[in-house]
Amino acid sequence: MRKNSFRDRTELLLGPVTMEKMSKMCIAVAGLGGVGGAVLMTLARMGFQRFRIADPASFDEPDMNRQWAAMSETLGQNKAHVYEHFIRSINPEAEVVVFDKGVTVENAEEFVDGSHFVVEALDIMRVLPETRQKVCAEARKCGIPVMLAVIIGFATVVAISSPSGMPLTPFLEFIESARCKGKLPVKLVEVLNPVVLKIMGEKMAQGTIPSISLATGLVSAVASTEILMALCGETVPGGRPPVYLPEVTFVDISKQIYQIRRIEEFKV
Repeated sequence: MRKNSFRDRTELLLGPVTMEKMSKMCIAVAGLGGVGGAVLMTLARMGFQRFRIADPASFDEPDMNRQWAAMSETLGQNKAHVYEHFIRSINPEAEVVVFDKGVTVENAEEFVDGSHFVVEALDIMRVLPETRQKVCAEARKCGIPVMLAVIIGFATVVAISSPSGMPLTPFLEFIESARCKGKLPVKLVEVLNPVVLKIMGEKMAQGTIPSISLATGLVSAVASTEILMALCGETVPGGRPPVYLPEVTFVDISKQIYQIRRIEEFKV
């Protein structure tokens, strides 16, 4: 295989100008669980090659139902180092900065510095809101977009804050209510599968989040598309502006829906 030929077929679709721009963009991914790991690997295969990645956790058996790098040979290994290895295996030219102690309030500024887009995919049940807020604040201070994406059963919900637009605060409140109370916005039943939402709410109230592997594939596709549009949309064939707050993207494959709705409709 000649040097970097893995990008050839993507370049046939996106063109050399977009591919060159992608190669220069740095994406920070905070949290490498089901969402963060899937988005990271999709971006790497698309042709992005500069990353800052963070996760203090190691893979365990429950991760294997959905997390892309969780397999028998990676159990017990730090997630950030495993994903670094996977990225470099795909693209030896990739630049990867690893934060294997995770993102904290203290190092959030260092983590975000130098990136062009931040994916906030920190563990919903374990990470305190102060850390999420700090990551988002640092992204805004640096003038870069920050995304928060979640999977809910067979669905994904993706919110992006532009540097000059609405902050992620309403969506962070949504996450915190789910973390503390297992409570989801009532109006979600108008968009997502109500049977699945009932199961999710009951289990989250008990401290566990149900999950299925197909949802990580879904969120990786939706989130990576929005990242591409945010960073390179003007040169992507058929490109468009990304969906920024106050608008939020909802995709539920069990209900066969893809909708853009305003965040104020879904107050907890």
